Amino acid sequence: MRVFISSTSAESADYRRAALEVCRRLGGEPVDAYLTPDPAERRAALRRCDLLVLLVGADFGDGPEGTHASYLELEYEWAAARERPRVLPFAVGTSPRDSDVGRFAIVLRTRHGLTETRTVPEFRAALLRALAPYAGDPVPAPTVPAPPAFHAVPPYAGSAPFTGRADALATLDVWGRSSDPVLVVESIGGIGKSALTWHWAQHRAPTVIDGLQGRFWWSFYGQSASIVRFLREVLVYVSGRSREDVGRLGRTELTEEVLAALRERPYLIVLDGFERLLTAYHRFDPSKLRDEDVEPARRSLIEPHADEVIRALCSAGPSKVLMSTRLIPDVVAGRFGRRADGIAHLRLPGLTDDDTAALLERLGVEGDAREFFSGLDNHPLLVGIVAGLAREHPGGLAGWLADPEGGAGLGPDDKADAGLGPDKGLAQRRARLLDIALAAAPAPHRQLLGWISVLPGAVDWPTMEAINPFRPMNAREWAEEGADNADARLDVALTDLEDRGLLWWDRSDNTYDLHPIVRAYVHDTLEAPERVAANERIRDHFQALPQEDPAAATSVEDLRQTLTLFYSLVGAGQLAEAGVVWSRGLGDPLLMNLGAATTVVELLSPLAADGSRAVRADLAIAYFLLGQYTVATAQDTSLLADALLARNAEAVVRSLARLAVDLAAGGSEIAAARILELYAEVRDAAGGGSAKADPWLLGERGIAAIRCGRTEDGLALLDEADEVAAAQRYYLEPGSVAYWRCVAAFTTGSLTDDQLDATEALSAEWRHRRRMAELRAEWLLRSGRHADALEADAAVERFDRDAGRETAPATSAYLLARLGRREEAEEAVSDALERLAGLHAAARPHCRVGRALLALDRRTEAADQAWLAYRQAWRDGPPMADDLALRDARELLAELGEPEPELTPTDPASVRVPLEKEVQAFVRRLEER
Repeated sequence: MRVFISSTSAESADYRRAALEVCRRLGGEPVDAYLTPDPAERRAALRRCDLLVLLVGADFGDGPEGTHASYLELEYEWAAARERPRVLPFAVGTSPRDSDVGRFAIVLRTRHGLTETRTVPEFRAALLRALAPYAGDPVPAPTVPAPPAFHAVPPYAGSAPFTGRADALATLDVWGRSSDPVLVVESIGGIGKSALTWHWAQHRAPTVIDGLQGRFWWSFYGQSASIVRFLREVLVYVSGRSREDVGRLGRTELTEEVLAALRERPYLIVLDGFERLLTAYHRFDPSKLRDEDVEPARRSLIEPHADEVIRALCSAGPSKVLMSTRLIPDVVAGRFGRRADGIAHLRLPGLTDDDTAALLERLGVEGDAREFFSGLDNHPLLVGIVAGLAREHPGGLAGWLADPEGGAGLGPDDKADAGLGPDKGLAQRRARLLDIALAAAPAPHRQLLGWISVLPGAVDWPTMEAINPFRPMNAREWAEEGADNADARLDVALTDLEDRGLLWWDRSDNTYDLHPIVRAYVHDTLEAPERVAANERIRDHFQALPQEDPAAATSVEDLRQTLTLFYSLVGAGQLAEAGVVWSRGLGDPLLMNLGAATTVVELLSPLAADGSRAVRADLAIAYFLLGQYTVATAQDTSLLADALLARNAEAVVRSLARLAVDLAAGGSEIAAARILELYAEVRDAAGGGSAKADPWLLGERGIAAIRCGRTEDGLALLDEADEVAAAQRYYLEPGSVAYWRCVAAFTTGSLTDDQLDATEALSAEWRHRRRMAELRAEWLLRSGRHADALEADAAVERFDRDAGRETAPATSAYLLARLGRREEAEEAVSDALERLAGLHAAARPHCRVGRALLALDRRTEAADQAWLAYRQAWRDGPPMADDLALRDARELLAELGEPEPELTPTDPASVRVPLEKEVQAFVRRLEER
């Protein structure tokens, strides 16, 4: 929908601005030729439009020189002669002073139906009604500009004009002229990182960076948090190729072509909101994550292969990378905390006092309140919110500051926060100010803001219309209220919230967003009934959209629509329906294919007790994949208890199967074996086949035998499991069986590269790929191929980062030491030692840490780790020990000249497993049937 706005004179300027906004609000493309004097250009622009909005005021206004009429009359004549575009005339403001204008208005009323409005709000509502029938008309997708034009995805849409920052801009200028390839702008949320980098890239970079060929802006906020999508758009921009053509490239080829283009000619690449790719923000809805709730140590990247891409971009000279982030990522800071060469850093503070005063003036607020704003650290977001409050106050800024319900309500304690750290103090002041700002907004507008806060990220116009809280809930209310009034109220509310600095409107994209600070606070204050109502509207909207293809998902972003639907169902309390959506379209893609275990935990934790059996089981699996074996055991124990209560034999068997795996991974071999016995007892008592011919049970017992050093017995059991599965047409995951055959070959020294390759190709599941990568790294290490092993171990670390799994770089530390890279090895082993406590006791790499310490001549510490490694590998004592790990620990102790600890094997009679008596009672009931 292209709309030409034709107005009479400067008198109708406010109406013209309102027309432009309403058109953008409805997703249209407004054409404003007010400042274009050439009639030929105006006529050509008019011909490309679908609608002509005529704003008839008190007089006609100007026209082109040498003509008989005004622009308004000419544009109407051009449209009427072609019967296109369709004419929508409005009489605005005061009555016509010119009799000719009055006659023209009569013509318009007769031919087209003239709508008369006296105020701007009245006109906005009328124009909304008039344009609504055309709002769904498609507008051609915007083309990607050719370099050197600036290309932004999406464009930055801040709530306040960029002001000041002379020192920061000077720092950026110095970097732009330097040879440093990367500059990281770091600060807490709301300080203005995005505004600074946007302004510099737009207005200063072309004159600062020598020979600059193009500028590309990519924001990881909203729907753009994807490295692959970023690479595709960069290549479209720098190469001029179509999105369809670029979309056919594989990830490796895509990366190589982007890097080749950036190394050929200098481009500026701006990465905005980079923290969204860090594990600290790795959650389905990071838009509600406050700075004070972030775990600052979690700085690794979560998207697969993002490390390699960003590392390569940071050395893609002569191009330069400008990054804004709340946390410096490890890939830039250095793997173990040491910043890489060529990486410049700017820590952005709040505004200066003078800049704050200038910003207030630009926001239409007079007055000086330096002391007050310094108490807010001159935080630009908060300055904008105060400006919105002061503009509405009868006494202006001074009056608002003196008002007990305004600035005076903050109180001296709120502004000083004595005894608190600077970040916590600012957080409290910010929360109090937001409380005041929300209280000052009309209740219906607060309701709209709350509903928007439920959604993750920016909201497009179709979604905004769908969740419009002013829309009646049923058909009877529709008849009484009317859709037109609901749309008009929505427009008024959006305009008001933007004026208050609480809402951002990206006019170029027609999307609406809240700053993360505002979103988190508003969402927390939303009452339960309102939260349910908002989620029900969101559910209805997303259920009506075409479904995604879960099997084709290559990242969590590809499932965004289904995830939003699931999230809204949970928020509306419709847990059963949420469980169906999960099982049909989310469980396998997230857990099995992507290994997005952290996302799964975040999504399913609210359903740990009340979700469906399948949902709760997937939550247990996610905890297992994250190495949180104790939590996984507790979750599966809860599921087992429910299954026993429901007397559901199949559910009991499934819970016991997962429990056996949980306990074995947690180092309890006897308990795991006892659970397998209970599994067999339930299977036999339930009927439907003997447990002796259960392929899964045979396989698990084979795996346990291999792990405990009974390799021949284990391989025989795996062979039997394969045979029985084939005879029963039972699906036994081939990758798992083949992996344990590789482990058996590894322990006996017969593993080959070909066997690894063949086994790796058997499954694309995340867990299979991860443990095959780990086995390959171990095999390379023990083969003496230390450089190759280091590269392979980095792949294992990437798998763990992708899942959000805690890890310690023990193997890297040892390999770096063996390769003579002592300084890096020291950093890595220190990092590993710090991280050990965060890992499950059975998963701590004590032996490898000990090896690294020994290689670094830290023998006392190495001995401590060797003793811990021995106890860990002992488990329940031979024959229920981790055989290979125990051999490694003994070997390390021998090299250190340390004796082996004297440990006693666990008495099987002393071992109790979860709900053992209850399962035995259940078996007796089954046998009595």
